[in-house]
Amino acid sequence: MAILIGLTLILTPIGTSGTSPPLFSIDTVDSTAGWVGYDHDLYVDGSGTPHISYSWRTSDPNSAIDLKYATREDGRWMVELVDSTFRWGEQSSIVVDAEGIPHIAYTHYSGGFHVVRHAWKEGGVWSTEIIARGGEPSIAIDSLGSIHIVFIQSYPLGYSLHYAFRRTGAWSIRTIDSAEPEDYWIEVYRNNPSIAVTAGGVPHILYMEEKTRHVGSGEETITEVSHLTWNLADGWVSSIIDSAVGRGWNNIIKLDQNEDPHVSYMDREQGGARYATRAGNSWVIETVDPIWGHSNALSLDNTGQPHITYLRNDPYQVRYTRKVRGEWTTSIVATEAAGSTGLAVDARGAVHITFHDFYGQQNLMYARSRFKAIPDREENPHGPAETRLAVAPNPTFDFQVYPNPAIGTIQILFQAPGFESSAVEVFDVSGRLVRTLTTRWAAQKQLVWDRRDDHGQEVAPGVYFVRASRPGQETTRRLVLIR
Repeated sequence: MAILIGLTLILTPIGTSGTSPPLFSIDTVDSTAGWVGYDHDLYVDGSGTPHISYSWRTSDPNSAIDLKYATREDGRWMVELVDSTFRWGEQSSIVVDAEGIPHIAYTHYSGGFHVVRHAWKEGGVWSTEIIARGGEPSIAIDSLGSIHIVFIQSYPLGYSLHYAFRRTGAWSIRTIDSAEPEDYWIEVYRNNPSIAVTAGGVPHILYMEEKTRHVGSGEETITEVSHLTWNLADGWVSSIIDSAVGRGWNNIIKLDQNEDPHVSYMDREQGGARYATRAGNSWVIETVDPIWGHSNALSLDNTGQPHITYLRNDPYQVRYTRKVRGEWTTSIVATEAAGSTGLAVDARGAVHITFHDFYGQQNLMYARSRFKAIPDREENPHGPAETRLAVAPNPTFDFQVYPNPAIGTIQILFQAPGFESSAVEVFDVSGRLVRTLTTRWAAQKQLVWDRRDDHGQEVAPGVYFVRASRPGQETTRRLVLIR
């Protein structure tokens, strides 16, 4: 295990004077009176549309908690009530499937115990179901449409880790790590699980394990940040990423385009945000910010580079950091925030951030970058610039996708003046690059996509996004593959 400490540079923050424009534009998602979005989660689909699950309650700490959902349509936020009763909507996790249907896993407290529920919207109507007793759920969906949820259950001597899976029919639920004390441990707690799945449905799970044992006349507590995955030969395979008291809070795991895991978590004792990647059989750990913080979020762009948000205490700030030429480069997004943060980098390189304006109006807030986090290779072959303004689409640069919805191969017909160089790319609903096509066309040019990815494998039915771009112009079309 190797540990690196990154150099943090502060870019122009929101609201400061100077000639540089603000890096983010910020608006309010929901300003209903009360605590809006103190707990929330963010997902951005392949078209760059944000989807947010979040909690809402009045300023009375004993009031009911509602689960809400928000998305952005035609420049406006559309807010919907998903579920409403006593203590619904805590600890939510959201994902959108290939058909564009949002799925939310969340904790419900009723009748003296917690349960994990699953909500989804289909045909304009929200439906809910109980998965099992437990809490702190994290949800993911693979390319086949199977739903994966990891959560914890409480017992007198600790918390156990559980995994739920459904492709069709009933849920299959397995105990991954039991709460029963092992050997001389008197208490074993598993907390803060996060899940990511490969396209084929292999789960990767990140969680914190805190174990207490008697040492002499006292007790000793050991905390481990652990990674779990599964294979046919060995079943569940575990590895320890980090081990120290206070580490393993706000755990987040993501997979890059090679399906390698990247993780982010907080150190509540010796520092703030940490980031780790796997190198062979070991993990390389970096300290992103040594100052105490919390509520981190992690996203990977299409090049596999990490982006992290977190709340920095004293002063209270929402911070966004990314790797620039091997160093962590940080900007201040907003101040006076608390609760959780959400983060996603879309297929075009735009950065989306959500946070709770705790010390302001207690609203749920949304920030979108004015730069592209992914560099244009032709314009900047030596690596990403610190700030690159996004290029607005040009309506004269157009193409059609036919047929749509499609059963067989897909034709892409361009309409453009003269000879131009263009990149044509296909993304899935999660923003993952599926296929790259590069061509030159004259006044009209037709391409054919055989429904295969860059590895020659046929892609699954679902929603995809075809993007054509050339210097200064880009256009995206939504495509539905039926079978």
